[in-house]
Amino acid sequence: MKKLGIILVLVFVLINVSSCSSSQEANNFVLVSEVAEKNDAQDKVDNKEYLENYMWEETKETFSQYYELLGCKIENYKEEVKNDVCDAIFDYKIYYQNFDKDPDIVPYIKEAKENKDPNYNTYYKEYLKKQEMNISIRALKYPDEIILYTDISPKGESVWEEFQMDDLVISNNN
Repeated sequence: MKKLGIILVLVFVLINVSSCSSSQEANNFVLVSEVAEKNDAQDKVDNKEYLENYMWEETKETFSQYYELLGCKIENYKEEVKNDVCDAIFDYKIYYQNFDKDPDIVPYIKEAKENKDPNYNTYYKEYLKKQEMNISIRALKYPDEIILYTDISPKGESVWEEFQMDDLVISNNN
């Protein structure tokens, strides 16, 4: 009786092992290829997501003292990755508005009002409107740094020049 029980257990184990091995091999092959495709797609998403976060932090650090920031957006994103360096080109939009205050206390609007400048009403109305800043950016993302470039060619082939976000701030010193 003991021998019969051992034989039945062995037969049961052999049947299960043989039925699983052929279907699992096929399933494992599919799963490995799916994982490889997902990893390739994930790398691209991670680079874009990383750059979106980086750009937003740079935008906040640079512009938050001058404007109320409403958000940002990356469009037309293209990247190429070689030797752990992501070379991404994209259009970057910053949505902002001036701080909510009386436009008549802003120096250039106050001066236009006092001088009866015909553009006073335009300056006044536009001051509190939501604005959009657009810039074409090429970002080289190395493992330990990101270098930003902007396209300085108004027409034709791109000419990329290195820049910092604070280069975009217009001040009296420029």
